[in-house]
Amino acid sequence: MNNVVITRSKNQILDISEMITQLGMNPVEFPCIEIDSSSYKDSLYGELTNLNTYDWILFTSRNTIQVLNEIILENQMDIDWKKIKVGAIGPETKKMLINIFDVEHVFTPKIFNVKSFTDELPIMPEEKILVPQSKIADNSIVNNLQEKDILVKKIIAYDLKVGTGGENVPKMLKEKTVDAVIFTSGSTVTNFVKRTYPEDSKNTPVFCMGETAYNEALKEGFNFVFKPDKSTLIDTVNLLRDYFIEASSE
Repeated sequence: MNNVVITRSKNQILDISEMITQLGMNPVEFPCIEIDSSSYKDSLYGELTNLNTYDWILFTSRNTIQVLNEIILENQMDIDWKKIKVGAIGPETKKMLINIFDVEHVFTPKIFNVKSFTDELPIMPEEKILVPQSKIADNSIVNNLQEKDILVKKIIAYDLKVGTGGENVPKMLKEKTVDAVIFTSGSTVTNFVKRTYPEDSKNTPVFCMGETAYNEALKEGFNFVFKPDKSTLIDTVNLLRDYFIEASSE
């Protein structure tokens, strides 16, 4: 049975684990990121209370949805999502918005990347946009929108720390019992390398959900890096499945 390491945060591992199990493989849980929003909750609460001053709110990760939902529940806030336009960079984020906030209409681009997201966004003149992101997120979305003379405000929603717990992956790497790794963000790549040091994982096949994770894996020196055409979880898992089917037939 193939051992597949999953590097997402603890509260987002379950869905991938179930997919891996359904493929007849063994999911190895090894959280490489941990979300810390403690320093930003007050400012986020302030923005949520003034959400009616914005025309759009854009989500670039599921982590942001989780953090905002915690604030809404903790403060018993009643947000009318029908009064603001909502955008999501990809289908996984869109799905979570619908499930958590019961948002009826979520804009997503045809191609799930920053350029398509900002180019296709149906913004009207003088509309105002709120973009909650992680502390380490780059400013490409904000910069692209500002270049179009769009009023946009970025606010930090959370910081990412190195994850803890999970199975003893460094030992598994030493014993050469890790068959593949799934990365869902650039942070999962860099923190995986930190958590497994000094063991060498560079010849382990890694499957990346999105351009950022893919580029970071190449930067870290992984030799077998794969990325699906669409940056979705299901496409990433299907690519992993196809890889092992092809390998077993050789």
